[in-house]
Amino acid sequence: MTAQRSRLRPSNTGATRRQTQCPRLCHHRETLAIALGAALLQAAGGLFADPFIPEMRAHARPRPFAIMPIYDVLKPGGVMPFNRPKAEPEQGAIESVTWAFRPLKLGTSYDAVTGGQQTFADLLLKQPKYLIKAVVADDDGADDFADANGDDQRFGYDRQTGQLVLGWTPDANRSLKLIGISDSIEDHKVPVNRLVNYGGQGGLTIVEGFGQDPVNTDRRILKLTFDDETRYGLIGNLRFELFEIDAERQANNFDLRDSSRAIWNRADVDYNKRGGRIAADLTVAGQTLDVGVGYATAERTALRFGGPTTGGAGKPADLSKISSYQFPGARIDAWELDATTTFELRRSHSLTAGLRWEHTDATATKADLRSFTPGAGNPTSADLYRTYHGAGVSVDQTDSRWSAKLQWDFDPKDRPFDAFVSLGHFYRAPELQERYFALQSFFAGTNPRADGPIGTSLRSVGNPAIDWELHRRLEGGLTYAPNGWAGYGRKPGAALPWQLRFSAYYDDVKDFISRDRAHGRTPTGVADNARIWRNVDAELMGLEADLRINLTRRLASRLNLQMESGRNTSDGRDLYGIYPAELNWFLDYRGFLASGGTWSVGSRLRYVAQHQDVDADPRFGSGFDAGATDSYTTLDLYAAVQFNDRVGIRLGVKNVLDEQYAEPHAEDVMDEGSPYLVNAPGPSANLVLVGNF
Repeated sequence: MTAQRSRLRPSNTGATRRQTQCPRLCHHRETLAIALGAALLQAAGGLFADPFIPEMRAHARPRPFAIMPIYDVLKPGGVMPFNRPKAEPEQGAIESVTWAFRPLKLGTSYDAVTGGQQTFADLLLKQPKYLIKAVVADDDGADDFADANGDDQRFGYDRQTGQLVLGWTPDANRSLKLIGISDSIEDHKVPVNRLVNYGGQGGLTIVEGFGQDPVNTDRRILKLTFDDETRYGLIGNLRFELFEIDAERQANNFDLRDSSRAIWNRADVDYNKRGGRIAADLTVAGQTLDVGVGYATAERTALRFGGPTTGGAGKPADLSKISSYQFPGARIDAWELDATTTFELRRSHSLTAGLRWEHTDATATKADLRSFTPGAGNPTSADLYRTYHGAGVSVDQTDSRWSAKLQWDFDPKDRPFDAFVSLGHFYRAPELQERYFALQSFFAGTNPRADGPIGTSLRSVGNPAIDWELHRRLEGGLTYAPNGWAGYGRKPGAALPWQLRFSAYYDDVKDFISRDRAHGRTPTGVADNARIWRNVDAELMGLEADLRINLTRRLASRLNLQMESGRNTSDGRDLYGIYPAELNWFLDYRGFLASGGTWSVGSRLRYVAQHQDVDADPRFGSGFDAGATDSYTTLDLYAAVQFNDRVGIRLGVKNVLDEQYAEPHAEDVMDEGSPYLVNAPGPSANLVLVGNF
């Protein structure tokens, strides 16, 4: 969804409120690794924004593999971006092995579908004043897989990731941490593009799928944090943060594909983001105000080389010539000031108010450089912007906005019940891609070659002057947990403990930044089916219900329902990137070994509703949905055993019922890709082995 969702039950404490919020309506287990991952993702995201006012994100944008957690025993071997359940099972018996506070953890896993294998090592050295944590993980061997029909699906990658954390705690009030992450993904194969004709003879023929493979992606993150809980008069809880993110990618259509092509091309992408933030608590007249100020600058350059050959199929193009400035030296500088305070009311009621001011300066320093694009007039990026958004559009944009949020919390200490309701007025600044992406097609008219792009339908042009999104958002949630609830799978007495968590939201969005096709709705009225970004009005809503019951001391069950909807109200059509309703039912049983250890077995029954309300026809809408999908039900089984909290084994079988289906919206690593439905595999086994020392 466009906006990040609030937690099912937000905390009233300022410290917890600074944790990042879940990007969808979801519930995560509170673990050290997940908390650390959230902090790192916050560093890689925006300006360390106070999550009481959520950091808004672009709607349905493809994103790279998540860096954290570096290893995940629930997803062994090759990561499957085409299988994304909304709720994951518990680790089971091996949880006591993977989360034990011991100096060294080692593990390996294997997935029979892709042949992917992951091996990891996790080292933790902790002294009273010093901490060193080092994690390395290697994903190796993921390859093509067979779907439930027995047809081959193109897939594969190799990945090496490392993390180093250095910590110093000179006393009980102060701490200093330096975090470094290196992430490298090589030879990532994605679905091959194909020509699709919409509307039969005389209709629109475009290329679906991905035109290039990311053959190499390198990311590096550095983050330095200093915390001081000492009170200095009116000031306390001082926090200082600095970060830098560097990413480089090279993609092409010939290293991992058949080289007998008439169009050879390569893209080189560079991204850098750096900044910092300082925050503190200011106490005046007994009222505490959390204040913070931050700055970040982001730069992105992407060049495409090559194009149609002059010597015929099978001969490479001149890859020394720039055929498109996809990101023409795009840069944005952003400043942020935020303040949050909580008023404690009577009888377990509280009211929290927050304000955030954002200011951005954006430009594209290479927008006037001319590319070498035969058949398309060798245009500049600025030429493309003017074609769709008018002769007066400027690449230099400066703007400021205020966001605000008010939230009521009810958290009685003597009742198993709490609730919250919030009202938000949130702005989202356009991203560099939405402003400045400028991908030129190789031909301005219809391309006669069947293996090449079809004219302007493969152009992709941002809008430097696009307006900020405004989200007017109502959200609420509750938690009810009677009979001494102590956690999933933990039944302390004779009563039947259970927990219900519910959250829902409604978001009325003005100037929603939408992907679209050029159908004459831009200021210049161009209707050539190019991919563009434009402002529309939209409505978004969703809910999640999560019920957990400990039936006996050993048997527990969980039911998780998530639903959402979205509508482009300006054009009167369904919004792309909206997931259908999904229901996950878990049943977990845990037992004990006489020799010292535990074992567990479990199942997940996953139902995904049919998805017919899509924006999949590029002739009339955006075409960014891959297409309608039928409902499907899958069954996964898993079992685990651990010995003395030192060695654990987990075995799983996915899609036991051999269901034939495709995920409605599969995520991948491409910056800009066309939709493509990928069939999921049939029954497949996976194995995880983990130990600590």
